Amino acid sequence: MSKPLWDVVLVGFTDRTAVLEVIKNVTGKEISETRAMTDELPATVLGNVTRGAANEFKDALESAGATIMVRQVRAE
Repeated sequence: MSKPLWDVVLVGFTDRTAVLEVIKNVTGKEISETRAMTDELPATVLGNVTRGAANEFKDALESAGATIMVRQVRAE
């Protein structure tokens, strides 16, 4: 049986700098790329990951002041 994959979607934030830092640290993207992601919301900041990875990233982003939605995208 295949496992479902999940997207982590940034819906909003209260502290853009802190959220950008978390996204940069987790994804490895440059700050300019992460800034572009936060310019138009909602934005998928991490895609096609396991539920566990999605929840860990969600928790880190919420601790930084983000509002996050985790949605199932497909089964692998």
